Order: sequence, then C-alpha cells, then structure tokens
Amino acid sequence: MFRRIRPPRQHRTVVAFVLFAVLAATGLVSSIGAKEPDPEKPLFHGLPSIPVRILSFNVCGGVCPRKASLASWVTTLTAGLSRHKVDVLLLQELCRAQYESLALELSGGSPGPRYLAVWTETVDDDEKCRQWGETRQRGGETRFGNAILIRDVDAVQDRRTWRLPGTGETEQRALTCVQAALPDTGRVRVCNVHIDHHSAVGAQQAGQVARLADGWAGTEPVLLGGDFNLYPDHPALSALYAPPGGAGAFREVDDTDAGRFPEGCEKGPCRSGEGTYHGKKIDYIFASGRHFAIMDAYPVAELAPLSDHLPLLGVVAHLPPAGGQP
Repeated sequence: MFRRIRPPRQHRTVVAFVLFAVLAATGLVSSIGAKEPDPEKPLFHGLPSIPVRILSFNVCGGVCPRKASLASWVTTLTAGLSRHKVDVLLLQELCRAQYESLALELSGGSPGPRYLAVWTETVDDDEKCRQWGETRQRGGETRFGNAILIRDVDAVQDRRTWRLPGTGETEQRALTCVQAALPDTGRVRVCNVHIDHHSAVGAQQAGQVARLADGWAGTEPVLLGGDFNLYPDHPALSALYAPPGGAGAFREVDDTDAGRFPEGCEKGPCRSGEGTYHGKKIDYIFASGRHFAIMDAYPVAELAPLSDHLPLLGVVAHLPPAGGQP
C-alpha cells in the first residue's frame, strides 16, 4: 500500500521558521508582530503569492492491463483532482478512449472542476489501447499519447508540439506546450513531455527540451512536467536544474525533501526526490525559478492503483513581479 509521504510536520515547521527568520533579517518582512503565513496565501518578498498545483501522471494506459472499467478510472481520477485542487494536469501514456472520457467528464457538463483539454498523439496504432473501448471516431480505438488539462480556462494560445530527436517508428516522442492565463496567476507556458526510456536517446531528447524551456524561462513563467525516464543525477538534467545543482533555469518541486538528499548535498535544493517508478524518481515537475517558489511535493496515494507510476503532485507559489503587486 502506498501512502502520502511528506516531510514530518516538525521538519516543515523548522524550515518555515528558518525561511521566515532569513526574510526578516533581510528586511523583506517585518519581524515585529509577525505570524505564521497562511499556506493558501504564502508570503514572499512581503507580498501574497498564488499557489499553483500541478499533477504529473504516467497512467500506463497502453501498457498496463486494465484494472478498472473506463467509467471507474475516470471517476477515481476526477475525485483525486478535486480533492487535491489540481490546477494543471499532465498525463502521459494515455489511450485516446481514456482521454475523451476524461475530457468530457471535466468539460463542465457535470458537477466538479472544469478543465480545458489538449491532446497530443504519439502512437497511431497501439493494440493494447483497445482494452479501453471505442471512441466517436473509431471502433476499437488504438490511438495513444499525452494530454494537458488546465482548470478554469476557456482557451489556450500558442499551442505547439516539437517531435524529439531519436524518435522511433513506433512512438513519436514529443514535447507539447500551450500558453494559458491561469486564474489569479496570469499567463503561464505549460509543457508536457514523455522522454524515451533508452538512456542515450532520452539524454538527447532531454537536451532539446532543456534548450527550449530555458529559453522561455528567461522571459515568461514556465511549468514543465512529465515522465523523463532519467534519474535526478543524470547529466542530461543539468541543463534544467538551476544552480547549484545544474546550469539551467528551473527548480524541481521535490528538490527540498531533506530525507531524500543524496550524498554531498546537505542543505538543498538538491537533485533528488521521492521515487515515482519502482522506488526511483523518473517523473518531474519543473518550475522556472525566477517566477515560482517551491512549496510542496508528494505522491497522490489514492491514485497509485491506476498505474505502475506514482502520480507526482507539486505545489508552487507564483511570485509577484519584483517591485509590484501580484
């Protein structure tokens, strides 16, 4: 049985106290009459910021044997989104029948959160996807891919897909990004990727993703997640992780879990995190460091039976522009 693993409350309290003391010492917040910040509206630079909750989940739709009916799968996933107040959902290894049923359920026609859905096809004919049934276009649906779902937006802009190098004939690995105006946050570029599981090819693909993402992060907020099929210490990820762990522009949502720090990294942020696949971390959520601060990360235990991956939920704080109100 999987459980929700988070740093002990005492540890989080110590970290919060130290962070607050540092901010007070630098004059960013006043230490007179101060009280613990509201976790729903954390204080950064003395101003309230907006939490954004991102869930990345490889659902193993076209590989793993089906363990529930399509209706039950949709109901379980939708309940998890609502319970954890997910703003951005990034799905990989999703069969088209799963996508259409989930997108319909979350389109606003039934009670619960409303999401706008974007599909990227990576395989046209995955026979194992037939287990999820038919769609309106095809009987015995076999299409397979990835999806981005964003809560409470009416449209996305600049939707683009990049086919990644080294892609084989069977699966066209891809990075898909959209721009969306998240409620109370503003325009954010949201990206989803599923990197090849062969290390040499995966490293090449991760390099292209990093080059694109680092370029965007210089001028706009970026959230990038997915199944990278690489461990945190892989050299290819150095181009994403911000200093001191790398040379990129991003923080990863689980880089402050002290219980997972590798040898040689004592204070954090560190290239580490809770395992998401057979005890190893290969699923990530990166947030551009100049626009977001890391608040929390944990696997969503109740969704674990749906896949061979643990779904990773990250909470980041969207920082207000320097010198201005959010």
